[in-house]
Amino acid sequence: MDKPIVSEGKNMTWDLTWLPDFLIVGAAKTGTTSLYYYLDQHPALYLPPLKEPRFFTCFGVGSDVSERGHSFEVAERVCTLDGYHALFEARQPWQLAGEASTDYLFAYETAIRNMKALYSKAGKEPAIIIMLRDPVERAWSHYMMHRRDGKEPLDFPAAASAETVKARRAAGWPMSFDYLGYGRYAGQVAAYLHAFPRVHVCFYEDLSVAPEAVVRGIFTFLGVEQTASMDTSKRFNASGRTKTLLHGLLARLIYQPNLLKQYLKRIFPKSFRFYVRTSASGWLFKKQEMPQSVVEFLTEYYRDDVAQLRDILGHDFPGWCI
Repeated sequence: MDKPIVSEGKNMTWDLTWLPDFLIVGAAKTGTTSLYYYLDQHPALYLPPLKEPRFFTCFGVGSDVSERGHSFEVAERVCTLDGYHALFEARQPWQLAGEASTDYLFAYETAIRNMKALYSKAGKEPAIIIMLRDPVERAWSHYMMHRRDGKEPLDFPAAASAETVKARRAAGWPMSFDYLGYGRYAGQVAAYLHAFPRVHVCFYEDLSVAPEAVVRGIFTFLGVEQTASMDTSKRFNASGRTKTLLHGLLARLIYQPNLLKQYLKRIFPKSFRFYVRTSASGWLFKKQEMPQSVVEFLTEYYRDDVAQLRDILGHDFPGWCI
């Protein structure tokens, strides 16, 4: 099981000008992994090999996972300033650095508090990139990802219930099992717009149909040249049901705990394993449609929050269910 990266005994300088210039803060299951790989192709941008370090929700708090109540693999996270600094040591002087951690949007209070405290010492502000998706589709995709990985034994209504979420958090389960909470965007987005002067909001639906336009919009936002060489053809970190029986067997080997995975973890670095997991998913899985009862429940659940988000952004969402 991957542990939080801990660095002790090193005197970390309080010159924090190395802190990343931009942060992709979420939301989860909105295409942030694809965006991470697309942006990483630009020579003027540096993204560390570890996606989702989740430093700003972990620093000063520690891991949100106690390892009680479950046996599935826990994602790696960086909880110390030394460990976070190490992620950016390979950055070149001419590059803007950034990282992508989807917990930052959901756990915005902790993330923003840590960002403001540390960036104030660096004398700069991060540029914030937010990816949003129809919250109905996002919640289902989030649930199906955990089903894909062998982490979610319950059906959606039971897994998403307030009672289950509360019990799991009390037992030390990760915050990412709050499928409904991750899609309540209005308060999350408003907090970032209030806290930081440079916030760019884009949408999964646009990334799906016109990825180059979305990525070039981010290049403009960050102030880097529009590179001509960019591959946006691959889809990363898909979830759903496997296409065939053979695909299902391969998916279990890649995504669910087994002895082969434990052996390969000793050979291949985390960044390589993450790339294999996220890139293979588009080949192995196809979308599984939501039951109509789930669509109706989620549509009603998110109706008021989406109305608030429309007012906050002054933007309509024609591709959304609500």
